[in-house]
Amino acid sequence: MKAHIISELRKKNPKVCLVLETVALVMGLNAPSIARVIHMQPPTTLEKYMQEISRAGCNGKPASALTVLL
Repeated sequence: MKAHIISELRKKNPKVCLVLETVALVMGLNAPSIARVIHMQPPTTLEKYMQEISRAGCNGKPASALTVLL
């Protein structure tokens, strides 16, 4: 399943439109179709946060990041 999700996310027009994931799934992943990153809790460091939100907008299109603080 993980291989299928990663394969889809790497495509220019993936069929997958929502992925609930962990950091381990997307570490090093180049997925140009990601337009939004939502955190349900903030990462432990600003460096980790910046690395994780940089997954969005790799294709040069507008992207957004949201962190929900509960």
